[in-house]
Amino acid sequence: MTSEPDGATGAGASFLYVSWGGSGRSASLRAAFRRVAEADGGLIHLAVLDSTSFSDLDQELAEVVADELEWLLDAQTNLIRTQLNLHDLPVRIAVRRGEVLDEIAGEVASMGDATILLGAPVPTVGDESLDQFLASLAARTGQKVEVVLPDD
Repeated sequence: MTSEPDGATGAGASFLYVSWGGSGRSASLRAAFRRVAEADGGLIHLAVLDSTSFSDLDQELAEVVADELEWLLDAQTNLIRTQLNLHDLPVRIAVRRGEVLDEIAGEVASMGDATILLGAPVPTVGDESLDQFLASLAARTGQKVEVVLPDD
């Protein structure tokens, strides 16, 4: 699935892969790595500790969880790079805590043009359908949004 704002070209070599709330299984992340490599691009993997799932954590515990998540994603990144022989693929990991749409929009604002990749399965936010969520995200960020399906 893809959602694109009016006038977007989808061109560019910057990609933002976003995971939260159980989204983005390893097979989806591997597919995203392949997509980025084919475009000769770079990837930021944004993991959001969403307010709904993690609202009960105090600041100290939230920092520990974020540090552990960053470590795990770094290990996963290194494993996938090895599996796919993509050792030179530029990847940066970012872990944020907050509302999913706010955190995605903030990261995109700092990147400029980027294609947003959402790893399947994609949890929706609130009562929106997946199509509504994708359209809302594309409209809010002004960027192309794609759902990355598992490659195996």
